[in-house]
Amino acid sequence: MSFYTKALWAEGIITDILVKRLKQHLADTGANALFIRTDSQFIPSLIKDLHPQGIRVCGWRWPHAVASTPNPANDPSFAPNEMNRVIGLIGQGLDGYVFDIESNGDGKPNDWGNKGPANRSAVASAMVAGIVNAFKARETAYLLGLTSHQWGFSNYPGIPWQPFLDECNALFQQTYWQADNGSHDVKACNAASYDYSGHPTPVGTVDQALLNGFKDYANKKDRDGNVIPIIALGGEIGCTKAGEMAHFGALITKRGLREAHFYVDVDQPGWDPATNSGDARVLAEIKAL
Repeated sequence: MSFYTKALWAEGIITDILVKRLKQHLADTGANALFIRTDSQFIPSLIKDLHPQGIRVCGWRWPHAVASTPNPANDPSFAPNEMNRVIGLIGQGLDGYVFDIESNGDGKPNDWGNKGPANRSAVASAMVAGIVNAFKARETAYLLGLTSHQWGFSNYPGIPWQPFLDECNALFQQTYWQADNGSHDVKACNAASYDYSGHPTPVGTVDQALLNGFKDYANKKDRDGNVIPIIALGGEIGCTKAGEMAHFGALITKRGLREAHFYVDVDQPGWDPATNSGDARVLAEIKAL
């Protein structure tokens, strides 16, 4: 088993200590790609540090479909503002970007579903166009992806998916089988089914999570009618048991894929306090893929 790409997806890296810890995670897992939330001010320096090591750096974010403040300029997560942030990072060498589009069904600013703003499809189209044009103007290869829950398309039919799909060249289904839904003071690993309670198919094992995601994301097409490749995003690393990442890799390999992605909250409780690392066996399994 040999993967040409192994990527870590990291939550916002907001301190120097977390940057140091993140770099250690990259080394411990042998990852050659980093996907990091665009609210981290360290992205430009990470690009400069990691590119010479052959590590690509991509951004991702769950943007707001509507501004959360009366003055839209004051909401950095609002889609037009996030677009401008990404365009600036593209100019600094960002290798790709992933739209994290979801719905809590609550009508909050980041709700792209039925309770979101009526013009959310137009907001999506404008954001996608701005980012795509910036990548194309640079005239170098880029990744543009879409991610959501493993049952995203089935659970959230009210999301305007197509504007995102039109320009994407990869889909990342969040095939988490274990997830931490505790606080930053208390670790609480549970079967990821708590995130997908609206769907009858269970979650909680590597096999089921992958089956769910590959089924839900199957045959999604871009503007030209091309079926968009699916890449599994597994984890969470801090809640993963020994043997599960090796099994995850084996199942992906059976599908003829040679790319694997892994989600980690670098500041997640449950990491060994002495080493700021996860279960060494789990990290070693990822490195061996």
